[in-house]
Amino acid sequence: MAEVAKSQFLGLDGPTEWGDLATIIGSMASSIAAVIAIMAAFYARSQIKQAKIIQRESGAHQAYLAYLQMAFANPKFSSGYKGKSPEEFEQYEWYISYLLDMGEQVLEMSEYIETWTNVMQLQISYHSDYFRNNKNFKESYKKHYSKTMIKLIDAEVANVR
Repeated sequence: MAEVAKSQFLGLDGPTEWGDLATIIGSMASSIAAVIAIMAAFYARSQIKQAKIIQRESGAHQAYLAYLQMAFANPKFSSGYKGKSPEEFEQYEWYISYLLDMGEQVLEMSEYIETWTNVMQLQISYHSDYFRNNKNFKESYKKHYSKTMIKLIDAEVANVR
């Protein structure tokens, strides 16, 4: 008797029956579905990461906008304090506290963005006399602020004009 030739499908002997073909197609479909699911998981992770970055940047903008509104409402403090009133000087110190707190928030939210560091350096520069000459501030600020903020303040204090 003549031997019946086996058919080849994807390098495999067979399929000799339709059931074998269905099994192979089902396995391929499962593999493809698994690959698509993995790709979708990576895409979702990427989207979540991007959404967090956008949310943090939005928070930084909101904090800075609140500071600008305060500066607009208090123009006598926005470029340094020039008065002599003890009450106004206390208000100015609260203004500085707000500036530095806003700066901490902005730098924490966007610590890898050079633009925000430049913005904070500029804002700090408007108050360089205070940072250089206020004894209470000079004695205590390193206990209260992040290394990044201390570095910005120290850079301004060292910047002699």
